[in-house]
Amino acid sequence: MARPYRLGKRALGVAATRQRIMDATLELMEQGGLDTANIQAIAKHARVTRPTVYQQFGSRQELLLAVTNEALDRADVRAVRKALQLPDAGKAVRGMLRGSCKFWDSEYVLFSRIKGLALIDDEAKHVNEAKEQVRRGHVENIVGRLSNQRLLRKGLTRKDAADRLYLLCSFEVFSGLRRAGHSVDTVAARLIDLAEHTVLS
Repeated sequence: MARPYRLGKRALGVAATRQRIMDATLELMEQGGLDTANIQAIAKHARVTRPTVYQQFGSRQELLLAVTNEALDRADVRAVRKALQLPDAGKAVRGMLRGSCKFWDSEYVLFSRIKGLALIDDEAKHVNEAKEQVRRGHVENIVGRLSNQRLLRKGLTRKDAADRLYLLCSFEVFSGLRRAGHSVDTVAARLIDLAEHTVLS
């Protein structure tokens, strides 16, 4: 009867080590230095060996993906997805834009680091591109619904509509307006206004 207990205790230890590595990665990234997100620095900060990091995650890319996924959960990406499920596609777009602003703001520092790291680091670039493909898929889906409900601006193709909405709900646009001193609610209102004048009928 003791063996299952020992196995359970070992599994808890592995999970705790994994979380400690992820927390160390997050802390180093949020401290600002893009060059700090390397395996040697992460292992030292987490008080583990480099082989332990690779044993837990397999690669630095998988570690960055795990940290990003955890940030998505903390930022409540589900709220954006819930908005996208509203029956009225126009309301879904407005909800998506509001939700995206709150989403980006809630983990703003980390998302800034990830986006910045993606510009100079291939592994971070792959992680960012994978997440952006998912976001693009959601945008294309809502554009299809807008078209089916005849809510797209007259003369606007689905591709052009998707390009515009993809840009409007991006971190880069949100960050630019946030850095200009606008509140999250003001940014959301401006983006919704732009969507109403450039995408929605």
